[in-house]
Amino acid sequence: AGPGSAALPPPLKRPRPSDALATSSSCDAASPLEAHLDVLRLAYARKADLLSTRLKSLGFTLACEARGGFFLLVKLPDACPVGATELVALAEKDHLVSFLPGPRCLGELTARVLPGEGQTSDGVMNPQEDFARSASELDRWLRVCFAMYAHGDLEAAASRIGAAVTAASKAQPVTK
Repeated sequence: AGPGSAALPPPLKRPRPSDALATSSSCDAASPLEAHLDVLRLAYARKADLLSTRLKSLGFTLACEARGGFFLLVKLPDACPVGATELVALAEKDHLVSFLPGPRCLGELTARVLPGEGQTSDGVMNPQEDFARSASELDRWLRVCFAMYAHGDLEAAASRIGAAVTAASKAQPVTK
Protein backbone atom coordinates (compact mmCIF):
# COMPACT_ATOMS: atom_id res chain seq x y z
CA ALA A 1 0.00 0.00 0.00
CA GLY A 2 1.25 3.45 -0.84
CA PRO A 3 1.54 6.45 1.45
CA GLY A 4 -1.77 7.62 2.85
CA SER A 5 -3.64 4.46 1.89
CA ALA A 6 -5.41 2.31 4.44
CA ALA A 7 -3.84 -1.00 5.41
CA LEU A 8 -5.64 -4.01 4.01
CA PRO A 9 -6.89 -6.75 6.33
CA PRO A 10 -5.07 -10.08 6.12
CA PRO A 11 -6.02 -12.44 3.29
CA LEU A 12 -8.94 -14.80 3.86
CA LYS A 13 -7.83 -18.23 5.04
CA ARG A 14 -9.25 -21.40 3.55
CA PRO A 15 -10.24 -23.86 6.28
CA ARG A 16 -8.72 -27.32 6.28
CA PRO A 17 -10.93 -29.97 4.73
CA SER A 18 -12.64 -32.16 7.32
CA ASP A 19 -12.25 -35.90 7.33
CA ALA A 20 -13.79 -37.46 4.27
CA LEU A 21 -17.34 -38.66 4.70
CA ALA A 22 -18.23 -42.22 3.87
CA THR A 23 -20.61 -42.25 0.97
CA SER A 24 -23.43 -44.61 0.24
CA SER A 25 -26.08 -44.40 -2.41
CA SER A 26 -28.43 -46.50 -0.30
CA CYS A 27 -28.59 -44.57 2.99
CA ASP A 28 -32.00 -44.18 4.57
CA ALA A 29 -33.43 -40.91 5.89
CA ALA A 30 -32.70 -41.90 9.51
CA SER A 31 -29.04 -42.76 8.98
CA PRO A 32 -26.31 -40.67 10.62
CA LEU A 33 -24.87 -39.92 7.19
CA GLU A 34 -28.19 -38.62 5.87
CA ALA A 35 -28.64 -36.52 9.02
CA HIS A 36 -25.16 -35.06 8.53
CA LEU A 37 -25.88 -34.34 4.87
CA ASP A 38 -29.03 -32.48 5.91
CA VAL A 39 -26.91 -30.32 8.24
CA LEU A 40 -24.46 -29.61 5.39
CA ARG A 41 -27.27 -28.76 2.95
CA LEU A 42 -28.70 -26.24 5.40
CA ALA A 43 -25.27 -24.75 6.14
CA TYR A 44 -24.46 -24.39 2.42
CA ALA A 45 -27.90 -22.93 1.68
CA ARG A 46 -27.36 -20.29 4.38
CA LYS A 47 -23.91 -19.45 3.02
CA ALA A 48 -25.21 -19.21 -0.55
CA ASP A 49 -28.05 -16.96 0.59
CA LEU A 50 -25.71 -14.71 2.58
CA LEU A 51 -23.25 -14.28 -0.31
CA SER A 52 -25.93 -13.87 -2.98
CA THR A 53 -27.80 -11.27 -0.92
CA ARG A 54 -24.61 -9.30 -0.30
CA LEU A 55 -23.46 -9.42 -3.93
CA LYS A 56 -26.92 -8.43 -5.22
CA SER A 57 -26.84 -5.42 -2.85
CA LEU A 58 -23.60 -4.39 -4.58
CA GLY A 59 -25.17 -4.49 -8.05
CA PHE A 60 -24.22 -8.00 -9.15
CA THR A 61 -26.80 -10.21 -10.90
CA LEU A 62 -27.14 -13.90 -10.14
CA ALA A 63 -27.42 -16.36 -13.03
CA CYS A 64 -29.97 -18.22 -10.90
CA GLU A 65 -30.77 -18.76 -7.26
CA ALA A 66 -28.52 -21.44 -5.79
CA ARG A 67 -30.29 -24.78 -5.38
CA GLY A 68 -27.17 -26.70 -4.50
CA GLY A 69 -23.48 -26.81 -5.24
CA PHE A 70 -20.56 -24.80 -3.91
CA PHE A 71 -20.44 -21.75 -6.18
CA LEU A 72 -22.47 -18.76 -7.28
CA LEU A 73 -22.34 -17.57 -10.86
CA VAL A 74 -22.78 -13.80 -10.87
CA LYS A 75 -22.65 -11.06 -13.48
CA LEU A 76 -20.65 -7.90 -12.92
CA PRO A 77 -22.58 -4.68 -12.35
CA ASP A 78 -23.16 -2.72 -15.56
CA ALA A 79 -21.11 0.12 -14.07
CA CYS A 80 -17.96 -2.02 -13.95
CA PRO A 81 -15.75 -0.85 -16.84
CA VAL A 82 -13.55 -3.96 -16.93
CA GLY A 83 -14.22 -7.62 -17.42
CA ALA A 84 -13.83 -10.32 -14.79
CA THR A 85 -10.44 -11.39 -16.17
CA GLU A 86 -8.97 -7.93 -15.59
CA LEU A 87 -10.89 -7.45 -12.33
CA VAL A 88 -9.58 -10.64 -10.72
CA ALA A 89 -5.99 -9.40 -11.09
CA LEU A 90 -6.92 -6.14 -9.34
CA ALA A 91 -8.98 -7.97 -6.71
CA GLU A 92 -6.16 -10.38 -5.87
CA LYS A 93 -3.42 -7.73 -5.82
CA ASP A 94 -5.15 -4.84 -4.07
CA HIS A 95 -8.10 -6.40 -2.23
CA LEU A 96 -6.82 -9.88 -1.29
CA VAL A 97 -9.82 -11.73 -2.68
CA SER A 98 -10.21 -14.04 -5.65
CA PHE A 99 -12.84 -15.57 -7.91
CA LEU A 100 -12.85 -17.40 -11.21
CA PRO A 101 -13.51 -15.20 -14.27
CA GLY A 102 -16.24 -16.35 -16.65
CA PRO A 103 -13.98 -17.31 -19.55
CA ARG A 104 -12.02 -19.64 -17.23
CA CYS A 105 -15.06 -21.43 -15.80
CA LEU A 106 -17.63 -21.13 -18.58
CA GLY A 107 -15.49 -21.62 -21.65
CA GLU A 108 -17.91 -22.17 -24.47
CA LEU A 109 -20.75 -23.24 -22.22
CA THR A 110 -24.06 -22.06 -23.40
CA ALA A 111 -27.58 -21.31 -22.25
CA ARG A 112 -27.33 -24.24 -19.90
CA VAL A 113 -25.39 -21.91 -17.59
CA LEU A 114 -26.31 -18.32 -18.35
CA PRO A 115 -29.86 -17.01 -18.17
CA GLY A 116 -31.70 -16.00 -21.29
CA GLU A 117 -32.43 -18.06 -24.36
CA GLY A 118 -32.76 -21.75 -23.70
CA GLN A 119 -34.28 -21.30 -20.27
CA THR A 120 -37.44 -23.23 -19.57
CA SER A 121 -40.44 -21.58 -17.90
CA ASP A 122 -39.43 -22.93 -14.49
CA GLY A 123 -35.96 -21.32 -14.77
CA VAL A 124 -34.10 -24.55 -15.48
CA MET A 125 -31.64 -24.38 -18.33
CA ASN A 126 -32.49 -26.47 -21.37
CA PRO A 127 -29.44 -28.34 -22.65
CA GLN A 128 -31.10 -28.74 -26.05
CA GLU A 129 -30.57 -25.00 -26.64
CA ASP A 130 -26.89 -24.78 -27.44
CA PHE A 131 -25.53 -21.44 -28.58
CA ALA A 132 -22.13 -19.84 -28.14
CA ARG A 133 -21.62 -16.76 -26.02
CA SER A 134 -19.09 -14.17 -27.05
CA ALA A 135 -15.86 -13.93 -25.07
CA SER A 136 -16.70 -10.39 -23.97
CA GLU A 137 -20.07 -11.54 -22.62
CA LEU A 138 -18.48 -14.46 -20.76
CA ASP A 139 -16.01 -12.00 -19.21
CA ARG A 140 -18.91 -10.20 -17.49
CA TRP A 141 -19.46 -13.29 -15.32
CA LEU A 142 -17.57 -14.68 -12.36
CA ARG A 143 -17.79 -17.78 -10.21
CA VAL A 144 -17.50 -17.30 -6.45
CA CYS A 145 -17.12 -20.15 -3.96
CA PHE A 146 -19.17 -20.00 -0.77
CA ALA A 147 -18.80 -23.54 0.54
CA MET A 148 -15.33 -23.31 2.06
CA TYR A 149 -15.74 -20.13 4.09
CA ALA A 150 -17.32 -18.88 7.29
CA HIS A 151 -20.14 -16.33 7.17
CA GLY A 152 -17.88 -13.44 8.21
CA ASP A 153 -15.37 -14.33 5.50
CA LEU A 154 -18.15 -14.40 2.89
CA GLU A 155 -19.31 -10.93 3.93
CA ALA A 156 -15.71 -9.70 3.75
CA ALA A 157 -15.19 -11.36 0.36
CA ALA A 158 -18.30 -9.71 -1.11
CA SER A 159 -17.19 -6.34 0.26
CA ARG A 160 -13.71 -6.81 -1.20
CA ILE A 161 -15.08 -7.79 -4.61
CA GLY A 162 -17.33 -4.72 -4.48
CA ALA A 163 -14.33 -2.57 -3.53
CA ALA A 164 -12.41 -3.95 -6.51
CA VAL A 165 -15.29 -2.96 -8.82
CA THR A 166 -15.33 0.52 -7.27
CA ALA A 167 -11.55 0.85 -7.69
CA ALA A 168 -11.76 -0.28 -11.33
CA SER A 169 -14.55 2.24 -11.96
CA LYS A 170 -12.48 5.08 -10.50
CA ALA A 171 -9.39 4.08 -12.45
CA GLN A 172 -11.22 3.54 -15.73
CA PRO A 173 -14.66 5.19 -15.86
CA VAL A 174 -17.32 3.63 -18.05
CA THR A 175 -17.46 5.28 -21.45
CA LYS A 176 -20.69 5.39 -23.40
